[in-house]
Amino acid sequence: IFWAAFGYSKRTELATIPGDPASARGGVSAYRYIEVLEEYILTILETNTFFIYNNIQVYIAILVQEWFAKRDINIIDHPPFSPDINPIENLWKILKAKIIELYPELITINDNNTTRQFLIRAAKEA
Repeated sequence: IFWAAFGYSKRTELATIPGDPASARGGVSAYRYIEVLEEYILTILETNTFFIYNNIQVYIAILVQEWFAKRDINIIDHPPFSPDINPIENLWKILKAKIIELYPELITINDNNTTRQFLIRAAKEA
């Protein structure tokens, strides 16, 4: 999956969270998510800031909650499936539209590693 974060005047790079072969179905795990947090989120968070994220299972895992608590990062709680409350959801929608405008062939292209790498480049270009 793709991941990014932004703040008042800062943003992270667009990142991909790879699947975890050790997870039940080989999908993204809390361990993989924490790797991304370690690499990206600490570069933009300041003291006494808040962090909001989607309420998907990986993001709300106890391991992830403990990671945030250990670093005194305040989490904004919101109901699941409420993209109108999470500001980044609007940016994902705009980014997706711009990527499709630039590269309409991505709508029907096969999902593989080459496509994902192309999509990352397209997102950075958009």
